[in-house]
Amino acid sequence: MFKNAKILFYFNQYFVIRLGEKVYSYTPGIENFAILRALGSLLFHCFKNRTIAFSDRIVKPYKQIVYVETINQKNAIIDVFDAMSETEKSNTLFILNNGLAMEGFTTLLFNNRKLFLLGLWYFPKAIRISGTYTRKKKGIINTTHVYVNLALFLASVKLFEKYIEVSGCEKVILTNDHNLQPLALLLAARNKNCVSYYIQHAAVSEAFPKLLPNVALLEGQQAVETYRKIGNLSRIQKLVGIARMDGLLAHKSTHKFKDIVVGFCLKPYYSMELIKEIIDSIRASKNVSEIILRPHPGNSEGFYKTLSSLNITISNAKEERPHEFLKKTDVMVSGESSIILEAALMKVKTIYIDDKIAQYDLYGFVKNGVTTAVKEPREITSILNLLSYDTVERHYQNCQYYCATVNTPNENKSKTLILNSLLQ
Repeated sequence: MFKNAKILFYFNQYFVIRLGEKVYSYTPGIENFAILRALGSLLFHCFKNRTIAFSDRIVKPYKQIVYVETINQKNAIIDVFDAMSETEKSNTLFILNNGLAMEGFTTLLFNNRKLFLLGLWYFPKAIRISGTYTRKKKGIINTTHVYVNLALFLASVKLFEKYIEVSGCEKVILTNDHNLQPLALLLAARNKNCVSYYIQHAAVSEAFPKLLPNVALLEGQQAVETYRKIGNLSRIQKLVGIARMDGLLAHKSTHKFKDIVVGFCLKPYYSMELIKEIIDSIRASKNVSEIILRPHPGNSEGFYKTLSSLNITISNAKEERPHEFLKKTDVMVSGESSIILEAALMKVKTIYIDDKIAQYDLYGFVKNGVTTAVKEPREITSILNLLSYDTVERHYQNCQYYCATVNTPNENKSKTLILNSLLQ
């Protein structure tokens, strides 16, 4: 297994996307004693997880395994599986991570305690087979990170192979194709001759790795063209639109010009100074009666407590789905995020703010005419003072590039298209 070049291929793809998101910036200081640092990290997490109870015993066969590790991924597919027959639901096993829950389904928690123990077992091999990669990427990615994550990647492959083998499943389904565990699941499925399905859960960019699952259920032409540039290894591609938007496309038929509600979506890396600056710019408009802040699902409970001091309504992204938040708003302000697309699809006016942190227009929403962009927070005030909805309809029409069902007979029928593909 460890001589298989596919392992390095998949692992390298994982780091392509992480580098693209600037999650791991190179820090020369932690290059010293990289092996000891990496080993210490694995031992620490083994100790941290020692008392957590995990029960990952599979007691019956399942036709399909679905892996979900974030709230956004859950929101993207929950409506699809809710629409399944009871028989199909009983044949589906959800493997969940990061404390997620899925009511009404058979679920199993990914065993992170076993993951870190196996990570220690694979640690020597991770060091051996990552040497070429770390030499090529010297000065870009820290060796410590490579050792830790490759060990966890190899351990994840082993865990997923066991899940597939014991369940006897025919297919695996995932909604992320670039994080560590989903990539491990893809390799495990390939090793076990199990068909892999990918349901796109958000807009994609050229920072993503090659498209690897056997069957890719993509939202629109933008995804097709993006993966064509990156590299497409999927045997089958289908355009299915966006399931979470079924019944919500073109939702708003009327718009307010006075006493409007403005939604402001935050990113995990926003400083309080930037947040307050944008809030002040929104408040400065004579047309605004209320602001609703929506932190990112990845923000901590502590961050929510900090925001409460601002005395502003908060939409809890861990409890309230994006469309529920958007229904309350007349205008939405956001940096680089797929929620821009969701708002435009609901005919909510959107303002794209260049936060000077994320890569500008990563998903092409500005270039492709889906939103109105501003370079500085102070520009938001003038847009809200001279409020116009003339562009909203045009933005909606331009969304077809990202959501293939817009203005077609399949509009608001994405769940059916996806289920037909999964249950063939």
